Amino acid sequence: MTANLKYSLAGKEQGNAAGFTDLKKSGSRLIDTNGCTVLLVTAGCALVEINLRRYALSRGDVVFLFYDDVFTLTRSSARFSVQFVSIVYETVENVFHNLTSVSFWDFLNEKPVLRTNEEQWLLLNCWRQQMEWIIGAEESPYKDELLRSSMLNLFMAVHTEIIRSGVEPSSNDRNRTWLLTMKFWKMLVKHCREHRDVQFYATCLCITTTYLYKLTRKVIHASPKELIDQQIVSQIKTYLTNTDYSVGQIAAEFHFEDVSYFCRFFRRKTGLSPIEFRNGLQK
Repeated sequence: MTANLKYSLAGKEQGNAAGFTDLKKSGSRLIDTNGCTVLLVTAGCALVEINLRRYALSRGDVVFLFYDDVFTLTRSSARFSVQFVSIVYETVENVFHNLTSVSFWDFLNEKPVLRTNEEQWLLLNCWRQQMEWIIGAEESPYKDELLRSSMLNLFMAVHTEIIRSGVEPSSNDRNRTWLLTMKFWKMLVKHCREHRDVQFYATCLCITTTYLYKLTRKVIHASPKELIDQQIVSQIKTYLTNTDYSVGQIAAEFHFEDVSYFCRFFRRKTGLSPIEFRNGLQK
C-alpha cells in the first residue's frame, strides 16, 4: 500500500467535482485543494486550519482555497456539511492571470473564510448549482470554457462585494512578515521529511535563523523548531493512520538515523510510541 497523504474531494479521478461532504473521511490527512476549491457551509459547525491559522466555520460561511493552500479539518459537529466545487489548476490558471488585482489576492490570502448575507448566500448557491450542471455536462464541447467563465464571474463578483464593503486593502499594505511566514510554512510542508533543521529554511528564504524566529513568533506565536516538529508529527500520524508502512519504513521515510531515535522523538512529542498510537486507532 502506498502513502496517500491527501484526501481528495474529487475522489480517485481527481478532476473537476461538485457535491456535498462532511469532510470527516479526510481523517488526519491534508485536504487536496485542487486548483481551486470553494466550500459553502450548509449546516453545523467545524474548526479548520488553513495555512497555520484556525477558523471556526458555521452555516453561511464561504471558504476559498487555492492550489498552494494547506487545509485540514480539526474537528466538526455531527451535523456539519458543506457544498463544494473543486476545479483543476489547468482550468482555472487563466482565471488567476486575468484577475490582476494584487490587493484582491492578498485579501483572500489573509481572509479565506467570508461571512455571507442572505442575498449573497442565495447567489452563491445558484452559482454552485450552475457549476454542478456544467461539470456533469460530459458531452459539451464548451465545458472547459463554461467552467472558466463561471469561475471568473464568481471572483469578479466577490471582488466587487469586497470593494463595496470598503475593506479591501491597498496593494501597498502587503505584509512582508506574513508573506515570508507563509512561504516558510509551505516549504515546511514540502520538505520536512528531509529537513528538520531551522538553518535549511532560513537559507532558502535568504534570511537569518534569528529573523525567522522573530517572524514565526510574531505571526504564529511559536518558534520555527516548534513548527517543524509539529509538522513532522502531523505527517507521521498521517502515515500511521493511512498506510500500512512499518515503523521502520516510516522512520526511513522521514530520514531518522535509526528506529529507536524515531520512536523516542514521537513519544516525546505525543506521549505514545508509534505502535501505541496506531493500535489506539484500531480500538
